[in-house]
Amino acid sequence: MKFDDWKVCYSNTKDLLGKAMPWLWENVDLKDYSFWFCKYNYNNENKKMFMTCNAVSGFLQRSEAMRKFSFGVMSVVGKEGSAIEIVGCWMFRGQSVAHMIEANPDAEYYTWTKVENLDAAAKARISAYWCNEDELEGKPIADGKVFK
Repeated sequence: MKFDDWKVCYSNTKDLLGKAMPWLWENVDLKDYSFWFCKYNYNNENKKMFMTCNAVSGFLQRSEAMRKFSFGVMSVVGKEGSAIEIVGCWMFRGQSVAHMIEANPDAEYYTWTKVENLDAAAKARISAYWCNEDELEGKPIADGKVFK
C-alpha cells in the first residue's frame, strides 16, 4: 500500500465510511502497518476546552517528523464543565510506536495500545475514531484534528 494513496483517498472522499474505509481495509498490508489507540494519561487535568484543544494542536505540530510514516485522528471528547478527554487512533508504518515517541516528546504522556487483532470490532472502532463527527464511544466530540 502506498501511504500517500490512503491519505489522498481519506482527504478527497466525502463518504468516509462508505468509500474511504473500505478502500483502506482492501489495501492495507498489516506486515507493514499497525494501528494504535492512544489516550492522554492526564485527562483529569483537562479543565478548559480551549486549552485542551490547544494541547492537541501542539501535539500534532510536534509530530511533524512522523508525517511520512503516520496517519491519525486526535479527538477531544466531553463537555466544558465535565470530563474532557484527549483520545486518538493512529496508523504507523511498522509495528512500533517507538518512532512517534522519539519524534514527539509529548507522546510519552499517552498510553498507546496496539490493535493486535484487526477483526470486525477493531475495524468498526478505528472507523469511528476516523470518521465520526458528533460522538465517540458515547461521548460528544468537541474537536477533532486529522494528521496526514
